Order: sequence, then C-alpha cells, then structure tokens
Amino acid sequence: AWNGNVADEHDPDFGRGASAYDGYWGDDKATSTAGKTLGPIDPAPYFAVPVSVGAMGTKGGPRTDRDGRVLHVSGTAITGLFAAG
Repeated sequence: AWNGNVADEHDPDFGRGASAYDGYWGDDKATSTAGKTLGPIDPAPYFAVPVSVGAMGTKGGPRTDRDGRVLHVSGTAITGLFAAG
C-alpha cells in the first residue's frame, strides 16, 4: 500500500505534501509536492533504534572557550573550529 501511494505521489493517511512548504527540502525530481516528501520502502534488511525523551540537562558536548572556539583535550583551541548552543 505504501509504495503504491509513493508511486501515485499521494499520502491519504497523513496528508504529507498538502502544502508547498512540505516539499521545500524534498526531491526536486518529483512531479508534485507530495512526491517530494514520500519515498519507497525498499527491500529489507531494516534496522531500528529506540528513541526516548530525556530532560536531564546537557549530555555533554565539546568544551569551548569564551570565544566559542572548541578546545582540544589538551586545553588548546582547535584552529577554525567553533561551537555554540
């Protein structure tokens, strides 16, 4: 059913592609906005990972100095590498 919907460039279940915004970053070769947002499910194998929500604060990241430069484990700034957020 899904691959048929993809071939028809139509998503009757969730309405993907109903607005031009939906296809903004999609496949430019598709003939419709919905087609830009849909892709076929090809033959297996498939892989999955569990995803869960967490609210425990930061989980780490690169160490930076006050200018946003990423620091090497030795404590020196890595030339040309910056981080923010």
